Amino acid sequence: MRSNKLASVPKRTLMLIATAVILGACTAPPVPTPDVSGSPDVAEEEGPASKFDPPSGSVSLSAANCPAAAAHVYHPGRLWLLHGCQTTTLRGLIEYKKAEPDGDYHVRLKLDIGQSCYGQACVNAQNSKEQHSDLVLEPVCERTVTQADAVSACQGYQNGLVVPRVGARIEATGYWVFDDQHGWNELHPLVAIRQI
Repeated sequence: MRSNKLASVPKRTLMLIATAVILGACTAPPVPTPDVSGSPDVAEEEGPASKFDPPSGSVSLSAANCPAAAAHVYHPGRLWLLHGCQTTTLRGLIEYKKAEPDGDYHVRLKLDIGQSCYGQACVNAQNSKEQHSDLVLEPVCERTVTQADAVSACQGYQNGLVVPRVGARIEATGYWVFDDQHGWNELHPLVAIRQI
């Protein structure tokens, strides 16, 4: 005859254990968006690019207008400076991080409540629609470039920024720009990032 080990455990103890397991399953913390930085180089933003009109008063990111920002950005004319050639610092939570074929990371930052960019919303309708209302961060030349038209922008340059993991709270500094191919706002290029 086989012995049943559970028969020797008091029913009250078994009920407490079962309740704890059920409650634990119901109150488990949410799983953050995965860090896909090691995934194949398929861009979240890829797809048929459109041409969006830049906001009034913005200036093309070019070597003539902002050489420090344009130095390692491929096709800098697709980006439009939203507040001149100066950097902007913002805080928030990294919700997504993806390696891109152009050597950059595509990072989505959920901004801390109450932040603005020079009295304006930092994100626009396309950020809301396509980027989960997050601001896009683009640290450039972080990885090997596999996109042919982006190779020259990173030639001889390796960015030293280390992008923290998904779920990290950070402070990020970069040029606040509008991307006319995707219609959303970004900090691009990112020039500093630190976990807080």
